[in-house]
Order: sequence, then C-alpha cells, then structure tokens
Amino acid sequence: MNAQVAGPYDLRTRPAGGIDDDAPARWPEGNWFTCRHGDYELILSRRDVSDRQTSAIRRGEAEFALAIDGPLVLLCFRFGVVFPWAHVLYSVQHMPTGDRASSPTGPPPAERTLLSILLVESVSVQTRATRVVTLSMDLTRALHESIRAQGRRLMAPGTQERATERMLRQGLAADSLLERSIARGLGSL
Repeated sequence: MNAQVAGPYDLRTRPAGGIDDDAPARWPEGNWFTCRHGDYELILSRRDVSDRQTSAIRRGEAEFALAIDGPLVLLCFRFGVVFPWAHVLYSVQHMPTGDRASSPTGPPPAERTLLSILLVESVSVQTRATRVVTLSMDLTRALHESIRAQGRRLMAPGTQERATERMLRQGLAADSLLERSIARGLGSL
C-alpha cells in the first residue's frame, strides 16, 4: 500500500466533499505524493474514515521526513497517534508527461514549501479532511533537490520498479527509513 505513486484521479479538480462526473466509482486505498506545477500534495485514501482520522489530519501534530533509497524518494509522515509513521514513494517517472516538466527547477527555494494533505474515503470518493502545512526549510530544500535529482537521472526502463520491489522485499518500514532520513521536521500551519 505504501509504494503507490500517482493516483488515478486528480482530486484537486473536484469540489471538497463532493463527487464530479469524472470521479471513479472507488479510489484505491493507499497513499500518493505528487508535485505538480510546484505544488506538493499528499493524498491518503482509506476505507471507512473515522472522526478520529479526520481530526488527526485537520488538527493533529504533523511530522514529516525525507528518505532516499537508491533512486527512490520517500516521504515519511505521521499525524498524531491516529496515523503512525508511514511512507509514500515519489516518482517523476510515474507522473503524467506534462507534469514532469513542472517538477521543481531552479535554485533551492528561499521559502518553506506548502504541502496540501487530503484524506479521502475510498468507497464514496469524498474528501473527508484537508489541511495545508508548511515544511521546514531543511525539509523543503532536501525535497526540492531530491526531486530535481530524480528528474535529471536517466534511468533504464524498470530501474525504479526493481528498486521498489527490492525495498518491499526487504520490508523497509517507515521506522527504518526514519533512521536514514536526510531531513525531518514538523508541519506548521
């Protein structure tokens, strides 16, 4: 569940809490992390979203870390005790071709980046909670540079998939990724 990348449907085009004509009948359970047009988005899709989960996304302590495993860029995250540490893979190769060019470019950012977080109920495809946080400068710069570096790499077809399969076989949990993280910080409002 944690190794999924680009989602099948761009939730930003749909009004919060509603379903539009292009929405799928279900949103797969999992986590997705995208960077499109310089905007970072973390989508958590769960079945039977509880009030505690909704509250944790909206108001719980949000902590993030960035880990690199070979060609893989992994964002680790937690929201209070309701959402313990988990991770999600970022892959420029899995982004739509038009969005690849919009990944971060230029010098390191001078301002903290914004991260939009959406909690989606997978069966009804309704957005149950949203939140926008800023990431620390260290995390912003590390994330920006890691995504840029991944975009510059010319990887042979299947390289990223093999690295993901290796990571899953090794059972790399968020805890072990945290030990190897290159940046870590709380999300601020």
